[in-house]
Amino acid sequence: MVATVLHATDVTAEELERTTQFVSSLPQGSPVAVMLQHVLAAIDRGVDVSFLESDKELTPNQAAGLLNVSRPHLLKIMDRGLLEYRLVGTNRRIAMADLLDYIERHERGNAYVNGLLGTREHLRRETRDEAAELTDTDVAELNALFTSQ
Repeated sequence: MVATVLHATDVTAEELERTTQFVSSLPQGSPVAVMLQHVLAAIDRGVDVSFLESDKELTPNQAAGLLNVSRPHLLKIMDRGLLEYRLVGTNRRIAMADLLDYIERHERGNAYVNGLLGTREHLRRETRDEAAELTDTDVAELNALFTSQ
C-alpha cells in the first residue's frame, strides 16, 4: 500500500512523552510542530495514523480503498472527469495530489448541499408552523372531534 501506518499500540508511553517534549521545543505554530501535535493527539486517543506522500501515484484499487468506495464507482468518477488520472499503457494512475484535490472538492460540495438542505428544511418548517398556528379554541374543537368518535 502507499500509506505508511503508525499503529498507536506500537508507541510506548515513554516514546509518546519524549516526542511531546520535543514538540514543545519547536517554534510555536511551525508546520512540523502542528503535524506532530496532531499525530501525538491521535496516538494518545489510540488511533492509528497513516502517512501519505503527495507525490505518489495510486492504482484505481488503491484510490478506491482510500476513498472507501468500490473500484467500479471510482472508475465512473474518473470517466466523468471528476478525478484526474493518467494512462500508463492501458492502466490508469492517480496522483495523490489529484486524489486529495478531489476529496477537498467533494467535501466542499457536500457541505454546500447540506447547507442548502438545512436552510430549505428550516424554511419548510417555519412556513408550516406559520400556516398551522392553532388557537386554544382550534385545539379544543379538534379534541372534541377526536373524543366524539
